[in-house]
Amino acid sequence: MNVFSVAQVLRTVILFSRENLASFQKNPRFAQSDLHLIPNRVFEREHDTKALEALLKKDPDTFTFMRTARIGKSYSGSILQGIELIRRLETNRKVKFIVIGVVEEESYVETIRKAAQDANVTLELYNTPEYTREASRFLYAADAVIGTGRGTMEAMSARLPVFAPLSDMVLPVLIDAETLPALFERNFSPRGKVEGKTEEAIVATASKLVNDPDFLAEARQFARKMAEEHFLITDAIKEKYWSIYHREMEKSPRGLVWKNLLPIVYYLNSYRILAKRVPQP
Repeated sequence: MNVFSVAQVLRTVILFSRENLASFQKNPRFAQSDLHLIPNRVFEREHDTKALEALLKKDPDTFTFMRTARIGKSYSGSILQGIELIRRLETNRKVKFIVIGVVEEESYVETIRKAAQDANVTLELYNTPEYTREASRFLYAADAVIGTGRGTMEAMSARLPVFAPLSDMVLPVLIDAETLPALFERNFSPRGKVEGKTEEAIVATASKLVNDPDFLAEARQFARKMAEEHFLITDAIKEKYWSIYHREMEKSPRGLVWKNLLPIVYYLNSYRILAKRVPQP
């Protein structure tokens, strides 16, 4: 982050990723702030699977990859990486790719459908409200997930192996003990990078996951263990939030307005400029 910053100064800031923490630590405007890294932000929920199966049944004879994401510019890349991974799998099993998400731009739907067709990948696309409303309800139908951000955390809490998209490759990588630290640092965003991974190694690992039930079981166990340690909102995490809140309420607000004078002026001026651009009725 640049030395010049118009970020609003707060005495206490809770951050979700190590990347965010490092950014705030470098910003001199937050030199006197209490910075807390608390990535845990997923509640464990139970859903009526039997009722949901009327909409989407799990196919026990097919290994199913799933991606839940908006279908548009931001996340189409991760979907295409999922298609490419499935195309390269070395397996005799039936494999399919389920994508659930609101369509932001129709052109990306056609791009995704064409990519799947060219790759000979079985694609099921669901984009109507009964599917997209809390799409994580349908994780029961998946054997593995292509995931980013919060979706990664939800899938791992459901004991599902997750492949994270990479910014410098055309394939997503399995989140395991080796890749977790680097991917977690960027909060499992599409900007993730992992040093030392080759495409051949990624495909070999993915193929083993599809073909080897014991390896799949190990990956599921690892996913759940990491979710319990890092992602799920437990009673201890709730207590930590309350403790931070109560300490903050005991502090005096003196000086906050003065410290935020620059961002106040900056944003007021920005609104003034924008107001001039908006046609008046």
